[in-house]
Amino acid sequence: MRFLLIAIIFAVGLSLIAVPRLFHEQQVAAHEARMERELQELQREGAFRVPAETDDKPVFSVPVQSFFYGGGFTFGQLKKDLAQRALEGTAGLERNVSFVEYIRYVAGTFVRGTRYEGKVSINEPPRSGFINLYFVQRPEPSQGRDLQAPQCSYVGFADAILCDAGSVSRAFAEIDRITKNRSVVIAVLEPDHRLRVNMEGNLDVLRRLLKQNLLIWLIGHEIGHALRDREWILSHESPLHFEGAYDDRERGADAYVAEVVLKDKLLGANFATLLLEFINHQFEQEYISEYGHAPKLGPAAKEEPLLKLRSGRFSRPLLLRAIQVMEQVLKRDPSAMDRADYTVVEGRLGYVHSIQFPEQVKLLRSRIVVQSETDGRGLTLPIVIALLPVAVGCTVWLAGRQQGNS
Repeated sequence: MRFLLIAIIFAVGLSLIAVPRLFHEQQVAAHEARMERELQELQREGAFRVPAETDDKPVFSVPVQSFFYGGGFTFGQLKKDLAQRALEGTAGLERNVSFVEYIRYVAGTFVRGTRYEGKVSINEPPRSGFINLYFVQRPEPSQGRDLQAPQCSYVGFADAILCDAGSVSRAFAEIDRITKNRSVVIAVLEPDHRLRVNMEGNLDVLRRLLKQNLLIWLIGHEIGHALRDREWILSHESPLHFEGAYDDRERGADAYVAEVVLKDKLLGANFATLLLEFINHQFEQEYISEYGHAPKLGPAAKEEPLLKLRSGRFSRPLLLRAIQVMEQVLKRDPSAMDRADYTVVEGRLGYVHSIQFPEQVKLLRSRIVVQSETDGRGLTLPIVIALLPVAVGCTVWLAGRQQGNS
């Protein structure tokens, strides 16, 4: 009798594992086919569009060479070195590119050395084995389609990253409203070899660099998910979401961004410095929106109310996301901001540097309270499946005991 019970429990457990697995593989294939049809339909509708203000004109710059001044440099040393490099000209330092070309450069850098190397597709029919990246002009809610793509989202199926072009455009518009530097200095070497430093100047260059920086960590984060979390997403048959917490998957994707920008000197030029500038502006905008006045972060900071940010299941405020990326960068290299990278301003050589320190990130983070919308769906399917054999075994065992006692 005992061996029969063991055989029954084993058979039930095996069926509970094998059947769902076969069913899951069919479901994944069905989701994959459905996603490909969805993408093809969106292409036919003309929904794949880059942010409106970028079009196909050159709007960004890709560095071709990189040099930087590490910590401990003096103003005199910096000026002398810039003057020497200026004699060599600026023509070979960077090239102007369109929005799509810049995205291809960013994505191509993040997939270098991975299974996706050289395999990046942008706004084209999905290609097997490629990172298929789409900027989608989302339809109105009344049309009934929800791509669940706040800013950008890796959906797993068809290895697709869906970015909401409207969200990117709105983020760009906020950057365009910047009227003063908060932490970044962009100094330019004049023809007479004087350094022109103006905290309210060179705003066009600053805005362009901030937009580029934003795209770097938005795209890099999703590629991090593609490399680390594809199987998890497919097994759950849904896009990643935050579950009301900054979990290991989100932390891992940000860590991937940090690793790449610290390793690649071209992509990572000015990254931490510009990210802190973005964080400063976002914090001030959010604070003014909530309280009607700019924050006081000096000695009177303790008297200021906290900034409350709401984090949804599929979306997280850009300010919070930027801080979390920055924390991963500083965790790996606390001196990441203690450097000055070159930039080209109106044909002349200059540099980008920060007047603030990493402590500013900790200060701003301490002034933020995150209110999360949790997802209370209870036990997941894998947990239920794992517990079923135990429940069946206990039931059979109890039944056997009761029969023996009787």
